Amino acid sequence: MKRARTIISLCIVLSMMLAFLVACSPSVEDVIGTYIGEYTFNGDTYKVVITLSEDGRYVKEKTRNNGNSITEKGTFEINEDKVLLHKEMMNTASEDTYTVYNYRNNVLENNGHEFVKQ
Repeated sequence: MKRARTIISLCIVLSMMLAFLVACSPSVEDVIGTYIGEYTFNGDTYKVVITLSEDGRYVKEKTRNNGNSITEKGTFEINEDKVLLHKEMMNTASEDTYTVYNYRNNVLENNGHEFVKQ
């Protein structure tokens, strides 16, 4: 009888933990929008604008020192509290080339760089 109570208690705790984790995961509606941020690398300043669309696609524009810019496109997916950007290569989505961003409170974060939802 004592063992059955322990198993039931353990199942309840595990169920509560799972429910908490699912509740913490952002939805597509949470993450769609435009994120803006800036960072410095090797003396160059980069301004980054990431737009996540309802159709599961993204556009990332990176401008160096207010001059040269690079545009990257592809698809995105949500995996728990992370947003993965799958870069489009030669007009085909590549599952092997992706960037992982942590998502929390309308902020995408990668390598200490934060991009805030507008």
